[in-house]
Amino acid sequence: MRSFASPLAAFLALSVLVNGTIAQGNSSSDAVGASPVFSDVPPVGVADPYVIAAITQKLALYDIAIDTKNFSALSGTFTTDVAPNVALVPIKGLAAYEAFLQADLAGKRTKHTTDTVFVSNIEPYTAQSISYSDAVYFGRGSALGQQFTFYERFDDVWSKDKVDGSWKISERSLIFFGVAGNRTALSAEQVEGLIKAGLLLP
Repeated sequence: MRSFASPLAAFLALSVLVNGTIAQGNSSSDAVGASPVFSDVPPVGVADPYVIAAITQKLALYDIAIDTKNFSALSGTFTTDVAPNVALVPIKGLAAYEAFLQADLAGKRTKHTTDTVFVSNIEPYTAQSISYSDAVYFGRGSALGQQFTFYERFDDVWSKDKVDGSWKISERSLIFFGVAGNRTALSAEQVEGLIKAGLLLP
């Protein structure tokens, strides 16, 4: 099995496997390729405003938890047996996912924003969502004032707890649209991972 220098390099390499190449342009199918969870145009189905609001709140909780490095708060968004498809190295369970994110974000200042959420296939105890996320990394030291942004899409499957009625992610897939910004905001290891993944020019 191929080894990677960091969690970042691992999931960037995965994005290239999913997408083939990072295409230019505005077409959803061109930018992200085939989704492991959805077709390019997911079915709308019945829109339940309460479910949509609950899921949107949980996605916001994810952003806040990882930016504040409060990784234990992720238990509010993910099931304990979640198996996120975000790295070449298999991740099984919430504890492993927390450890993965903690290692990737150690020592970094970030701002994650979920700005588009589409919820579909709502059933009594399951639902699906597509969300777009911008992950901004802020430079430090001599790179203070610089920033670098990852443009991402998450395809999630949700499960409703039959006891307390809360919605949590049981399956997650990550797909990259692309990246942009000043690479001085990143560590040398991050830049190397992006170049190897085909997301940055040498």
